[in-house]
Amino acid sequence: SKTDLGDIGAYSTGDMAVSSTGQIYFVGSTSSNSTASKLYKLTFKGTTPKATLIGSIKKNGNSLSGVYGLTFD
Repeated sequence: SKTDLGDIGAYSTGDMAVSSTGQIYFVGSTSSNSTASKLYKLTFKGTTPKATLIGSIKKNGNSLSGVYGLTFD
């Protein structure tokens, strides 16, 4: 099943992972037509979700698009 979180302030463009502490991280963008990947954390205040930008995901100074394979060790 799926749960609609509503508007979290970002669009998912890649993978999502949950840390051992339960923190949700995902790859996304602030625009629905952008493929530039940024790392966000998803937090909840009560039942209201919010995406908080951590930073851009880059390789050799260039933004990556569609990062798939986000995980924790």
